Amino acid sequence: MSTITYADTSRAHERPRVERRQARDRRRRPPLLSMRYWHGGRRRHARRIEDGHGYFVDRYEPRVLVICVLILVASGLDGIFTLALLDNGAKEINPVMASLLARGIQDFAWTKMALTALCLSALVVLDRFLVFRRVRVRQVLESVLGLYALLIGYELVLLRAAG
Repeated sequence: MSTITYADTSRAHERPRVERRQARDRRRRPPLLSMRYWHGGRRRHARRIEDGHGYFVDRYEPRVLVICVLILVASGLDGIFTLALLDNGAKEINPVMASLLARGIQDFAWTKMALTALCLSALVVLDRFLVFRRVRVRQVLESVLGLYALLIGYELVLLRAAG
């Protein structure tokens, strides 16, 4: 550490301050994306008022995790119920999922869960942003969960009628 001396004589009576900054700027190269969050991060809210319409955070509320886990579970249940309905004579109308089903159940299941997880990851990162300047991404996540609940209810009604 170096000592700073003052050339200005009006401040000469003050004791010299010790420079605590490191010579190397830690911000020059950002840490790896995965390592940045190992220690938890600090940012939970916007730093400035003008950031209130969209900002990134390091820490998310536990509610976001719960919603994401429930959506993943609902997506898995949707896949299971879809397979059960297909066994009872239903047809998959989603062309992407139909082509995956033609390749095999394992491809269908892995792709369905991977796409769901990838989309959820993007929505979680954008959690504090607005969609169309009106709706928070959090509300989109909650709506997706509600739609999955309706879909699973509908699939259960179809399975009961078929079986």
